[in-house]
Amino acid sequence: MAAISTLQARDAMHQLVKRKNWAAQEAGVVLVFCIVFIVAVGLIGLFVSRWFSRRKAARRRSIVEAISKKVVEVSEWKRDVPRQSLFI
Repeated sequence: MAAISTLQARDAMHQLVKRKNWAAQEAGVVLVFCIVFIVAVGLIGLFVSRWFSRRKAARRRSIVEAISKKVVEVSEWKRDVPRQSLFI
């Protein structure tokens, strides 16, 4: 009787320790994980791209405003300065 319980215990231990290839058995679940990962990376990339484009547009807008401000200052300066002193 002791031999039977030892064999059963060994078989039970073997079943617990035996490693199975979970990915091969559950191929559908792995495929779903891959699809979800690809969609998530795509959405993150889209949001990062939009964020960079908004940042670039804001930077361009501020540069254009700064340049137009300088142009206005220069045009006002030319208007205030007598014409003869411009050619000296």
